[in-house]
Amino acid sequence: FSADAGVMVTGSHNPPDQNGFKFMLGTKPFFGADIQLLKQPAQAAATPGRLTHGSVMEPYLAALADAYAE
Repeated sequence: FSADAGVMVTGSHNPPDQNGFKFMLGTKPFFGADIQLLKQPAQAAATPGRLTHGSVMEPYLAALADAYAE
């Protein structure tokens, strides 16, 4: 999708009643103190970012097929 950032909701590493979030900024993980630094300017922003909805299933399956093609 050529996004500048992304968030994945996951629970694989948490207890069954909890979800977790994995953040990416560009192609690198974004976590810890970096998230805390982002909090204040994000709360003060007058204009929110853009939210895009879409399915990743077809591009994901195509990437798998390409990766395992002989």
